[in-house]
Amino acid sequence: MVKDYLPEEALYMIQYHSFCSCHRERAYEYLKSDRDRRMFEWVRAFTPTICTPRARSPPDAKALGPIMTV
Repeated sequence: MVKDYLPEEALYMIQYHSFCSCHRERAYEYLKSDRDRRMFEWVRAFTPTICTPRARSPPDAKALGPIMTV
C-alpha cells in the first residue's frame, strides 16, 4: 500500500521493526546479506521510537495539552 510512496529504507523499517531478535540481539547475522546489514542500521535507529513499554493506564489528556487539528 505504501511502497510507491516511501523510500526503501522506510519500507525495510516497517517490515522488520518487530523482528527484535534480529535487530536488538543481532541474531541471524550469518543469514544477512551486506544489504541487510546496511538496512538494519535504519531499523535499529527507528525501533526505539516505537518499542517503548506500554503504560498500565491511559495518559492524562489534560496533562498532554491540546490536540492539534489540521
